[in-house]
Amino acid sequence: MVKDAPALSAKAAKKKRKGETEPVAMQLYSIDYAVTPADLRFNPMPDGIYHDVINFMATAFDEEGALVASQISQVAADLKPETFRDIQLGGVRVHQEIDVPLKSVALRLGVEDVADSHIGTLEIPLPVQAPPDAPAGSAAFHASR
Repeated sequence: MVKDAPALSAKAAKKKRKGETEPVAMQLYSIDYAVTPADLRFNPMPDGIYHDVINFMATAFDEEGALVASQISQVAADLKPETFRDIQLGGVRVHQEIDVPLKSVALRLGVEDVADSHIGTLEIPLPVQAPPDAPAGSAAFHASR
């Protein structure tokens, strides 16, 4: 099961409370994560199920270092033994999308294995050019851990 939780920066949340919102030009980024099984710790349960919780995080920052966009997708996995074997062979793959203000200068991606609190991050300078075959108005990035 994947749960998404968009978040606002403190500055954006304050403006929203005051009703001071103005249109912001946005860029959609599409992210494909691929996490190797060696980087994850699935806990075997007494009933034979393998359990883990993994957070996939994307945050964007402006030139002042202020957070301007954030998206967290949480995967709560309870895997049957045959599915766990498939994960051991092919890893975990998750797709995530985030709308980022055009003024953003960096996109930071993170993967957290909640079971052992291990986190891996990657920072990408923005803008990222869309692949030639991507729909207009989108950019794609493929992240592997």
